[in-house]
Amino acid sequence: MIGGQFIHSIKDLIGESKEKKKVELPKEDEQPHIPTKQEEKKQINTVPKIRDSSPSILNDTVAFDCVLVEGKRDQDIALPHTEMQQQKKAEDLGESLLVRPILNTTQTTISHASQTPSFKSQSQIIDGKALSTKIREQLAKQAEKFEKKNKRKVGLAVVIIGDDPASHVYVKNKIKACEEIGIKSYVVKRDINTTQDQLVEIIQTLNESDEVDGIITQLPLPRHLNEAEILELIDSRKDVDGFHVENAGKLFTGQDSLRPCTPAGIIELIKSTKKRLEGKHAVIIGRSNIVGKPIAMMLLEENCTVTICHSRTKNLARHTKRADILVAAIGKKEFVTGDMIKNGAIVIDVGINRHEGKLHDDVNFEQASKVASHITPVPGGVGPMTITMLMANSIKAASK
Repeated sequence: MIGGQFIHSIKDLIGESKEKKKVELPKEDEQPHIPTKQEEKKQINTVPKIRDSSPSILNDTVAFDCVLVEGKRDQDIALPHTEMQQQKKAEDLGESLLVRPILNTTQTTISHASQTPSFKSQSQIIDGKALSTKIREQLAKQAEKFEKKNKRKVGLAVVIIGDDPASHVYVKNKIKACEEIGIKSYVVKRDINTTQDQLVEIIQTLNESDEVDGIITQLPLPRHLNEAEILELIDSRKDVDGFHVENAGKLFTGQDSLRPCTPAGIIELIKSTKKRLEGKHAVIIGRSNIVGKPIAMMLLEENCTVTICHSRTKNLARHTKRADILVAAIGKKEFVTGDMIKNGAIVIDVGINRHEGKLHDDVNFEQASKVASHITPVPGGVGPMTITMLMANSIKAASK
């Protein structure tokens, strides 16, 4: 019950949302500043991103179901909801190959995949933008097949509480992806004064709706709301973020499940290099429930030998120097330097850090690209793949 009235359907829920004070999407002058190409040239050492593991979407023949969100299109950059909320909106990266060499130019900055550094490099860029586009084409076909069979589109519900500009940008990114693929979206907006009981009822209504296949709550929630309770309340079959303990447990025990989107995207990025993963030593810096722990499980499934490092690990460089695959998700500005990387390693950079008004990642890109065989850029690496895997999860949830 909300406002003294029972909610009986998704239409009632969306309708009720319109009666409340609207939370407007951020205007251009309120959105994070997007540097011009001239400004980007002045920035130095912008870094890369990463993705996750599981059977390759490109090789998977299982039909997925997808969700469509109604709204304006926006940029195609998405990051882990809880960790990347302060990330600025990134500009479109343009067309490029899935994996391409970094060429030598007069620039020393790589702020996106279409730019190239001035330093001598042996690395190839793992282009998450191009890989994402390729996967979305296949997802669109699966979404269309689902619609023809079921006489409805896959449905994705996005719940957003409050007026945080970054959160609204991320919701717009999801809407754009849904539109591209052919998924129906239900965006439920509430103001920051929404109570725990009101949010619980919203989630329960979405759980019961036959029109909704996937549910996400845009994180972080306002501090007065119990985030853990809300995440556990979402039906695990509709938990397309992959955060529910049931889905986490299935991943840990090797069962089929809805998997966290960023780790799933990382696996696809690594597989796009065409390198054999079996027997490789993978080192992960970071042990979060969103990236570090899930990606460790997924790499184990690929028969890698996995080491998890964290803030208490002693002599970190001794571990990273042995890694054939290095995933950095620690959240410290350019923490991983070239002398910490094994020659020929695959480097996946998940971190986004803001320092003195500029964006920096966990890896020093200039140094790392002289040593690594393949490396993810920022933006244009992990970000696009995170949203794409959310779409894949939505289709999968609808297909069950």
